[in-house]
Formats: sequence, C-alpha cells, structure tokens
Amino acid sequence: MENQEYQNDYSQLYQQLKSDILIREISAIQHPFSFFTLLTTEKIQYSKTDFTQSLTYQNSILKKANHAYDCFFLEMSFLNDKKETYINTIIDYLFEQYELSKNKNIIIAQSIRHLFYKLTESQFNIYIKNNNRYKLSKWHTLKEPIKSFVFKKVYEDKWFEMRIYDEMLGFRGFLSKGTSYKSFKALFTGKYLEKKINWIDNKSSLIYFIKSLISQKVIIHPKNKHWEIVSEFFLIKGEQIAQNELLNQKETRDNAKRLKIDSIVDKLVNYN
Repeated sequence: MENQEYQNDYSQLYQQLKSDILIREISAIQHPFSFFTLLTTEKIQYSKTDFTQSLTYQNSILKKANHAYDCFFLEMSFLNDKKETYINTIIDYLFEQYELSKNKNIIIAQSIRHLFYKLTESQFNIYIKNNNRYKLSKWHTLKEPIKSFVFKKVYEDKWFEMRIYDEMLGFRGFLSKGTSYKSFKALFTGKYLEKKINWIDNKSSLIYFIKSLISQKVIIHPKNKHWEIVSEFFLIKGEQIAQNELLNQKETRDNAKRLKIDSIVDKLVNYN
C-alpha cells in the first residue's frame, strides 16, 4: 500500500502509537509522508527545459504533500502522549528523503523543504527534539518552546486533585469548569502547553496567586520568566493575555480572594 496516491486510513505509525485503538489495517501506509520513498527512487518525470511539464509535475507533488500534511495534522492532533515520537520519526524520514533528492530531483527536495517550513511553523513544533531543531535551524528560526512551572515538592496525585484542583475549580473558584485536571497539573510539571487554562477571575487575583507561589517557594524560581509562562498557559475570562499586560498589574486587594489563595498556597507549603 506504500504506492497509494493518497492516504485513506490511519497510518501504521499512528496506529502503533495510539494506545486506545487496535492495529486494524496492517496494509496501511507507514506514515503520511512515506510516498516520498517512491518519488526519490523513480526516474525524473519532467524536463527542466519544459516549463509546463515542470510546473505540472511540481503541482502534483505539492498536492500530495499538502494532503499528507493534512493527514499528519489529524493524526498528530489525536495522539495523546506520543506526539514527540510521532513528529520526530517523520522529520528523521523527511531528512533522509531530502538528502536522497537534493542533487537529483530539486522539485522533490524543495517540496520537502516546504514541509519543514510548515512543521516548524505549526503549533506542534514544541515536540521537535533538539537534534532536529538544530538541523532545521539552518533554514528556519524556531522559537524556543516555553515550559510550565515546576513544584519543589512531589504531591500525591489524589491529594492534589481533591485539595487544590477541586477547590480552585469549585463554587466561586478561579478556574473555568472546562479546565481539566490534566491541564491544571501540567501547569506545575515542567511541560509544554497542551491546552490553556481559563482563569475566570481578574488579572489581579492571578497575579497574587503566582506571586504567592514564588514568594512561598512552592515552585522552583522561574528566573524572572514567570509572566512569560503565565501568558503562555493562561487565558483571562477566555481572552488571550500578553506578557506586558502583567508587568505593571497590581495584586488583588480583595481580602476574600487573598484569603482563599493564601489557604490554597498554605496547603502546598505545609504538605508532608
């Protein structure tokens, strides 16, 4: 099935990494971009001196590449904890195909270069490993991904969910009802952004919460990157927030809110 023109089912790579489905189609293509294997080994199908022929060939390759990217995007979106393995396996493969084609078939090589651009500009670029980031950096500038805060202590999972998450989510809490426990926990485990946390109170209470975590040494000091992390991981009442909006914002003076935040932070400080 490697020679099929367009992918019409989940790839073998996806099925291997997706833990909650069985590999139901062993004849599926290896991954969305595996059609390049045939293209880099076949005889060149165009003449550089024939503009129309070259353009037609280029358009056919880009059409396949764009369809493959759409399939990649779908599979990458559905994966849970194997995104890094998936995208780096594909990038390793594309580099191999680029090396095979760069001195033989410039249209194939440039199509792969175009895919590298799309991958580095996508929201999935945070999963690209350092060795591939280095190789891609000769063509593209990749923004260094922002990691979340890290707790100094290790909290028992059930305790943290019931005593911290549930309280912040509950009646007159600070988190929207759509905030999953997984998303909230990821805020403190040095992870890359998966889904933003919607803070449903105002900026001043969020600032008080973050400053309290730092001053009480609940989290490892983020070296003055805390507002960068906050702007990356939080929404305020469903709206994006820029880092510069937080720099001069005062802490909440609402005593009830401060007491509630103090109570949460105290539990984290005094946990044994």
